[in-house]
Amino acid sequence: MNRADVHPMTPARKLVVAVFAALLLLCPLVSVPSGAAASQQEKTLLLVSPAQEQQQSTLPGTKNAKHKQTHHKKKKKKKKKAKKPVVHQPTTTPPTPTPAPGEVLFDGSSPSSWYMNQSASPTRVATVSDPTGAPGSALQFTTLNGDVAPLTPTDNPRSQLDSQEVLRPGQEYWESFEVYLPASFPSSQPSNGFISLETAAYGEPFGGTPPACISIEDGDFRFQRNASAGYAVAWQEPIVKGQWVRFTWNFLFASNGWIQLYVNDQQVELADGNSQVSQLPMSMIDSTDSYGPWFADLQLYYQHNEFSSLTALFKGFRIATTQAAAEQ
Repeated sequence: MNRADVHPMTPARKLVVAVFAALLLLCPLVSVPSGAAASQQEKTLLLVSPAQEQQQSTLPGTKNAKHKQTHHKKKKKKKKKAKKPVVHQPTTTPPTPTPAPGEVLFDGSSPSSWYMNQSASPTRVATVSDPTGAPGSALQFTTLNGDVAPLTPTDNPRSQLDSQEVLRPGQEYWESFEVYLPASFPSSQPSNGFISLETAAYGEPFGGTPPACISIEDGDFRFQRNASAGYAVAWQEPIVKGQWVRFTWNFLFASNGWIQLYVNDQQVELADGNSQVSQLPMSMIDSTDSYGPWFADLQLYYQHNEFSSLTALFKGFRIATTQAAAEQ
């Protein structure tokens, strides 16, 4: 008897066989556990959700987890710190320092600022308006022929202001003042006498004419040296009336010092024997003023019986460390 006769292949059986064969082709061969273990495994497989399956695939120790960790580390290695932008500061040239204006050591604008008034009366020096009508004031000196000892220190009449004792040996100074001669001021001296206007530096023992003075003689402004230089005339120029004339000294205050003179802000040449020099070597400290302390003075001081009275005006007297400070 043929097997086909015992179990004939009905159409239904053929369909079942075909489906089973197809399943075998699609699914890998899996060993099927037996008994209760198989049943439990089937339950576990059936209860695992897609999300849990994803979580399990990333657990440490699994191939996928190791791959993701490695990938994360690679990202860390590739991460770089952002560079700070380079800020270029503009290049600037430092400003040229402005020279210091200097220091004013003494300002004689007011009569009260002077150390001493050696006039016959304090009223001989008065503060008045500028005679040219310009802003500011001036010091008007008036000296009478009778303003002599014991009213003043000498037998010759004077009105005089002594500065504070700011001069020190070995130092360089700038000293400036302006003088105004009114129209009534005499153009000459009857007996060729002197009129002293200013002394650059002086001190004890007051042993005669100071080393450097501005005076008027024979109708000229004059810088005439003292006995130690044979009364040599270093500079002279005709007087000017009715306008301000500025005189500025620059000197090294020492026994082996030097001096320069500016008239209306222009440096003048000074006689040194037969030569003309801009800086005259000379002793600013000699036997006439060797002791000190030292000061400068403004004065209207003349030879007794030369005039019944004289009037002159001064302003802008300063002792300073620079020309700019002295002439401000």
